[in-house]
Amino acid sequence: MDKKKNILNNYAARTMMYGGIYLIIFIVFHLLHFTIKAVKVGDTANYCDRYPEHSR
Repeated sequence: MDKKKNILNNYAARTMMYGGIYLIIFIVFHLLHFTIKAVKVGDTANYCDRYPEHSR
């Protein structure tokens, strides 16, 4: 029983590490995309400045 529990703990630790890495990448990507707009995804016409008087 102890060996089985140890195997499950090792699997959980390994997958949690990769899950954390993917989560950080996901958050950084979305911050760059929505806040800074450094990453352009899709139609680039959506990123043009249509209302320059409202931009600051």
